[in-house]
Amino acid sequence: MAKSLAIREKYQNFTALMERQRPNLQAVLPPGWDVERMIASIRLAAIRESKLLDCTKESLVRASIEAARLGLDPSGVGGYAYMIPFRNHGKLEAQLIPGYRGLIRAAYRAGVAKNIRAEVVYSGDVFEEVLGSEPKLVHVPLRMGDRGEPVAVYAIAYTDGDAPPLWVTMSIDEVKSIEARSKARSFSPWKTDWTEMAKKTAIRRLCKLLPGGDELDSMLYLDDKAYNGGPSVVTVMDHQALAAGAEAAELAAEAAAEEKKSKRLAKKLKGEEEAAPTEDAAPVEYEEIPPEPTEEDVSTMEEAGLFQGEETDR
Repeated sequence: MAKSLAIREKYQNFTALMERQRPNLQAVLPPGWDVERMIASIRLAAIRESKLLDCTKESLVRASIEAARLGLDPSGVGGYAYMIPFRNHGKLEAQLIPGYRGLIRAAYRAGVAKNIRAEVVYSGDVFEEVLGSEPKLVHVPLRMGDRGEPVAVYAIAYTDGDAPPLWVTMSIDEVKSIEARSKARSFSPWKTDWTEMAKKTAIRRLCKLLPGGDELDSMLYLDDKAYNGGPSVVTVMDHQALAAGAEAAELAAEAAAEEKKSKRLAKKLKGEEEAAPTEDAAPVEYEEIPPEPTEEDVSTMEEAGLFQGEETDR
């Protein structure tokens, strides 16, 4: 019961933090995205992975801003992106990791491919890869019965024009090696969405062979951060992506400073309330000043001998 109440309180604090970031999220969202939809996706990410509620506020803001800027649903639903808690020097920090569909969409937007697919190959499938002057890739999935264990994964892209398709293949041992290097292995979509992550690994390698674009380069950079080795192929990120990352970090720092300022103000107000007197102060008595008498009042009092006016020379 106490644990449930604690989680509920953390979620309420998380929701309040995202509400305070509403203007910042709105400012960086791409056209066609609604801020309500983005905030709902961020909340769903926290519901699916409760460890996000223990992440630092700065990292939560930074990951949310990055998701909004790239127009990625960070909940993990649909495979567009995941918001994952990482342990860094004893603290949990949230980080955005693009999914395979997020990478594919970025490649489409950049105009570097018109069709991208990825598939997992199983031991019961027919699979053949021919390299050389006449490359060929053949995959015939087993339609009936048990397909067996996964043995390979590939991603293939069709570019504009009559150019032949571009593809990459990876053995399952290569995929598992990359999974083992992932910083997200403790709280990871590898545990819940292994097939999608295996496809994403091949697509990620394929996208690094494409011309790229600002959005795609930004996603690849974010994804490289999720691995212990850091950037493996892309060693220099696009300048706009760097600037966007700096902007997200700045917004996160501003949010943290605003949070500290609010806490200091609340503490100060609480101290003033405690210092205030507990008993009501005695009412202040004011001397009643009678109104000036009118001419009619003066005449009446003179007749009665009650009014002594100033003596005048007779």
